[in-house]
Amino acid sequence: MLERTSGVLNWEMRTGKTRTTLHAHNNRLNAGRSRDLVVVGPSTALGVWPEEAEAMRLGLSFVRCYGTKESTRRLVPDPTNWPDWMPRVYLINPEILPYWLGWFQEHLEVEQFNLVADESHVYLRCTTGQTQRYIAFDALAKGTDRVWELSGTWYVNSALDIYWQLRPFGSSNNPFFFTKKACFKAPWAKDRKNAACGRCFACRYCNAAPNPFAQTGLSYTGIRNEDELWAKLPNVLALREEEVRAIALPDRFPVWVGEGDAAWPDADLPDSVLDAEQQALVPAKIRLTQAYLAQLRAGELAYVERPDRPLVEHHEPVVIFGWHRAYTEGLARVLDCPVITGDTSVRDRDRIRHDFAAGKLPLLVGNLQSAGLGIDLSAARWFLYGEPRRDAALHYQAEARGRGPKQKAKTLRHAYLLIRGSVDATIWRHRLHRGDDIERFYTAGRDVGREAGGRFLEEVR
Repeated sequence: MLERTSGVLNWEMRTGKTRTTLHAHNNRLNAGRSRDLVVVGPSTALGVWPEEAEAMRLGLSFVRCYGTKESTRRLVPDPTNWPDWMPRVYLINPEILPYWLGWFQEHLEVEQFNLVADESHVYLRCTTGQTQRYIAFDALAKGTDRVWELSGTWYVNSALDIYWQLRPFGSSNNPFFFTKKACFKAPWAKDRKNAACGRCFACRYCNAAPNPFAQTGLSYTGIRNEDELWAKLPNVLALREEEVRAIALPDRFPVWVGEGDAAWPDADLPDSVLDAEQQALVPAKIRLTQAYLAQLRAGELAYVERPDRPLVEHHEPVVIFGWHRAYTEGLARVLDCPVITGDTSVRDRDRIRHDFAAGKLPLLVGNLQSAGLGIDLSAARWFLYGEPRRDAALHYQAEARGRGPKQKAKTLRHAYLLIRGSVDATIWRHRLHRGDDIERFYTAGRDVGREAGGRFLEEVR
């Protein structure tokens, strides 16, 4: 599919999306149908591409793009002395893509390069649909006929995530290119003038709900008519699932502490409100994480499978995920361990990642966005989440970091540390609700794929 047209590899995490894309690019390169490859993705995920190409012995030349202003923009290594015919693989973070757009349009030959959106659900979504990085990616996509999107969690919050990620494919590969995005009218309105049209993408595939915080007075959430949506995607999407997860079966559970019941509203509060409340809990969360980790390693928490041993041996690595800088950096100082955040340099991030994989680090603290995407953390079987988010797809990505061929444990443990009577109750409730939507969406995709004779469903056994 990738060699034939633009498409989405909506495969489960850790099932070979990077290697498949490199193989497709290498085939097109050898056939003379393309020359360069541009990979846009989070910095943590970009470090995996040269390693995978080296393991595949492809002999590709990688160039990393840095800087935003013209005076600070640079390529590492500098390819100015390379022959003009030599193909290159450019690695760039979406945050700086708008500043490099002009350079790429000047130096890349039209329809002679392949464009990859790695972890496309992070920056090609409805919540970022009007930002500069989305506009820059869409403009760059107009110069090629091969746009490949890689994501283990293509659907995140609403069906509009799918709408936005299909837009860069253009009219020839996007079945909804000429479909209106949304009418922003309430389906519960009594008068016909203000009632929903029922024909736009949002009316057909999303659920509308009143939202006093939104400018239009309503928001589109969730997904519906999944079977109809999947039936229009076989020519542009490949879905892969792991039928048997014998390597590592994730075990997800909440750990509640404190007294009292949750008294938080069910309303879909803005992230700014939830962030402010979560930040107020940072000191308590650091103490909670410290205490829970100590209990795990001291053997104070009994477990039926290993009654005579602690849940976590002292030599076993543990990964702790957080969100706010005050939590991740503060916890790293208390535990005296390395931390990966958005401010961690590429060199330090790669060094920490390799040391952890080699078993040299017993603890690793990381930001969900920076350390929970595209890297291998299979040296650990215990993962602690001190600051959960409503974004279930983000947690699915982080949970998948422990899976892979190097994982020796049969079961992974994902403990979510929550405080009763706090904002954690609302976040956890929304996280479970969105997780159910994601599971229902992919279940519909698997069913439609089997009914279509496996046209776009692949099973890894």
